Amino acid sequence: MLRRSGYEAAIADFWGWWSGARERVAAGIADGTIASMAGEIGERVAAIDDELQWELTPGRVADHCLVVTSAGNPPLRATVSRWLAAAPPADAVFEYAGSRQPDDRVFASRIRMDQWELDLSAIRFGFAAVEDGHSLDVAVFHPRFPEMPEPDRMRLAFLALDWALGEEQVELWIGEIHAPSEAPGHPRTVAELRATVDEMAARHAEPVYAMLQAQTENGRPLLAMVQVPLKAARWPRFDTHVAVSTGYPAGESGLPDGETLARLRDHEDAVAAAVGGDGEIVAHETCEGVRTLHVYVDGGTPAAEAATAVARSGPYDGAAEVTYDPRYELVAHLRV
Repeated sequence: MLRRSGYEAAIADFWGWWSGARERVAAGIADGTIASMAGEIGERVAAIDDELQWELTPGRVADHCLVVTSAGNPPLRATVSRWLAAAPPADAVFEYAGSRQPDDRVFASRIRMDQWELDLSAIRFGFAAVEDGHSLDVAVFHPRFPEMPEPDRMRLAFLALDWALGEEQVELWIGEIHAPSEAPGHPRTVAELRATVDEMAARHAEPVYAMLQAQTENGRPLLAMVQVPLKAARWPRFDTHVAVSTGYPAGESGLPDGETLARLRDHEDAVAAAVGGDGEIVAHETCEGVRTLHVYVDGGTPAAEAATAVARSGPYDGAAEVTYDPRYELVAHLRV
């Protein structure tokens, strides 16, 4: 897929329009006439990209929150991040978000979904950490699930997780999602699920790495260091992959000796410094005389060019290949 472009001016136009419209929006929410503005707001959001979704919700700090979301569409995450970065500071009336936020009020309400009327306070969760400890597999259950077909159960399961955790936390920390027709063995509340996810996120506040080992077709060792969880949603603004490859003198094993490794690490530090806050080294692989850094950068900045320049000036023969990759498909083989 080609990089989406042309949104910069539309983002600037949106916030220019918003500065004059926000008082009307707040008044419309207050007097119940906000639906009359839906077309106007939607038109401004669609001018950025017509696949974006938006909503107005109660704020967590401010009175109201304006949400514009990619709805899990990877090529749109960077666009939403840039929209959010250009937002005005939150105040008492409005705050802004780039993903749907948790909403505790839902779990004290009833909804009708097709022919099903559901008391959402009855929803419970079963969950367990997956083997790597970096995500949770979750079962969502409602007492009416034995009557409901699986597609309807799954629809409510996805909605319930978004309401419980917010869209971003679901993408980052939830693995497999199930909606069984039988209650889990140890049903948990929304608060218990949220506390577990918050604890998991806190353990990853600083980068956490996993070491992977394999063998090449020639039987030589391949070593990799990978940030976990390796998910595109962790770095939504970084939509462009830069593969920085450096050849080095290697012995029979194909791996670097101590002195060579120190020079390669210095080179990695130089790449990280070059991209700064506009990129992240998410993994590296070392084998058969080549170390490859997997760098993801904001394609709307000069970070890719900066990484390429450092690659070519490294201690050994270096090169860089730049690819638009918002789905992080080029590191899919390193996910654990």
